[in-house]
Amino acid sequence: MADAGMPVVVLGAGGHARVLAEALIGQPVAGHLSPAADGSSATPELGPRLGTDASVAEFAAAGHPFAVGIGFVDAPGSARRAELLSELADVELVTVRHPSAIVSPGALLGPGTFIGPGAVVNIGARLGRAAIVNSGAVVEHDCAIGDNVHIGPGATLSGAVQVGENTLVGVGAAVRQGVRIGSDVVVGAGAVVLHDLPDGVTAVGVPARVSAS
Repeated sequence: MADAGMPVVVLGAGGHARVLAEALIGQPVAGHLSPAADGSSATPELGPRLGTDASVAEFAAAGHPFAVGIGFVDAPGSARRAELLSELADVELVTVRHPSAIVSPGALLGPGTFIGPGAVVNIGARLGRAAIVNSGAVVEHDCAIGDNVHIGPGATLSGAVQVGENTLVGVGAAVRQGVRIGSDVVVGAGAVVLHDLPDGVTAVGVPARVSAS
């Protein structure tokens, strides 16, 4: 069990990790873990590089909590991100909310969730483990968002939308109320989703249609 007084260790060293670390206002950051050195030993937001993903157990044993700063680097769902989250099943993940985000007290945020700058999460919304609601995105009332889902910058989910695990809803996409989106789905940037989408597809366009590629 992590010690509430221990500094947070950020997982990742890219742009998403820096945004997340900047939002950890009031929580000391010990540093970050990343697969390989990027040519620098530290960044102002992330602190020093403490090791690789293999060092998680060491820092967990010392009582450090972790923040998931690994973004979606490929589609669907960033396979490495999903794999790492599985490996971290017994590790305490902190939920990070940017100070400018609006989150209803009636929303439920899973461990490791990140709510970005200017994002809105409304009453009755339920977000799974390590979900991302990125900058300016809107998750309306009564939405159900699975584990390891990324709602991209400026995307909007209307009321009671359901999104399965490991799904990416791209930048500026819009989803009609009550729509169900499956797991391991990619919704393209700017797409308008008017109907349910099954697992494992890519949907693009206005209105969104399943891509043949």
